[in-house]
Amino acid sequence: MSSDWQPRLLPRIRVALIDVDEPGARALDDPVLISPEEAARARRFRGESLERRYRRAHAALRLLLARETGCSPAQVPISQRDGGKPFLQGSPVSFNLSHSGHLVAVALSAGLEVGVDVEAQRRLHGDAVSLAARFCHAEECGALTALPERGREAAFLRIWTARESLVKALGTGLDQIPGDFNAAPLLEGAQAVEWGGWTVRVMPAPEGAFAAVAAPGAGWGYELVSPFWLD
Repeated sequence: MSSDWQPRLLPRIRVALIDVDEPGARALDDPVLISPEEAARARRFRGESLERRYRRAHAALRLLLARETGCSPAQVPISQRDGGKPFLQGSPVSFNLSHSGHLVAVALSAGLEVGVDVEAQRRLHGDAVSLAARFCHAEECGALTALPERGREAAFLRIWTARESLVKALGTGLDQIPGDFNAAPLLEGAQAVEWGGWTVRVMPAPEGAFAAVAAPGAGWGYELVSPFWLD
């Protein structure tokens, strides 16, 4: 057996990456797709674009979950745990939602707690190295500082998506992320990092964007799926 053999990863997680500004996303504008509470939250956004993106993100999530439950989208029984992580009442399906700008990621899994994060291309609110010093592992800071300045923002976002996806899988806040979690290998070409029995994998994303998914164990894989309402 070759020394570089790796076990086949089973695609136990499905991820939909959605551009909610695309013309096809108008299918998500039907007001019956979201709950009254989500509609009320959407109306509180300042600006039509922000409201529309929020509505479409939650409509996409509910359409995907409706396929799993057989419920109508607005009736999908979404609740929140004490830490704020949403879950599906009475179902083994775990899910997670992330939205950034015009991009939305929805991850679904039967049997694995899952977290997902997507970051659209954007400028940071602050210097990448200074932000890393506040939020990141020392090795992540060192790897970031070693890069040419023009590449630091993108590198920070790659680390950030990894950290966010793990936090969301764990159901904690960023201020509670384990201090020994280290995503620096992702800046050197690694496609996954492990921490405490959990694995974070980077995913393909549109140019300039970054995405990552996290779940317990190491033997799982993910499958990128097309939103069925665009078929």
